[in-house]
Amino acid sequence: MLKIGPIFNYLQDMADKDASRMEMSIPQLMEKGYTWVLHRYHLSMIRYPKLDEALSIRTWHSPYKNLYSLRAFEMTTSFGEVLAKATTSWIIINYSTKRPMRLDRHVTSQYYKEIIPFEFDFSSLSPLERIDLEDIYPVRIRDLDINNHVNNAVYVEWAAETVPTNILQSMRPSEIDVIFKEQLTYGEKAVVQTQKEKTASNVFDHVILRESDAREITRIRTSWKNMPL
Repeated sequence: MLKIGPIFNYLQDMADKDASRMEMSIPQLMEKGYTWVLHRYHLSMIRYPKLDEALSIRTWHSPYKNLYSLRAFEMTTSFGEVLAKATTSWIIINYSTKRPMRLDRHVTSQYYKEIIPFEFDFSSLSPLERIDLEDIYPVRIRDLDINNHVNNAVYVEWAAETVPTNILQSMRPSEIDVIFKEQLTYGEKAVVQTQKEKTASNVFDHVILRESDAREITRIRTSWKNMPL
């Protein structure tokens, strides 16, 4: 069975492949001094793919407030069974200054020709009230993406590793919400702090900090269910 990290990577690869058709992939933007960064992520897992199961991933996009590019995904089997749905929010930034760029000045005409509006609702993620679990992870070369930042899937994998062992051994993430606020790079260390929600069963809130200055990098919420292992 596929784990959650590869699923994030599959969706990210599909986003870049789709953007490439519109001359909007990360390598194409970086030639102009820009790049995409991920801002919000919501993933809902209905069923995890089985080993060697044929999969199909559909994706579509829509601009929001001329700053965010919303992108939705749907993962299905070859028989049309929906396994996962995701909604994401992306920003184009100047690679040198890290400042956000307006979409209408930096996307191609093809981007606007293929807009498909869709419903989206990103949950608010609050700061932790306490720390139930904490761990520290050094950033490795293999953790980096094309921007030389920690890959978005790695943050989720770090957060999942701080969930109690009895949950990890019997359950799988069914819902994941993420806010990406800053980036980590090679040589830095991530402090992953986790609290179990008091009002919801098997739901955990996570905050990832940069160890050197305690700046908040990411907020994550993971919800866990008994799903086939």
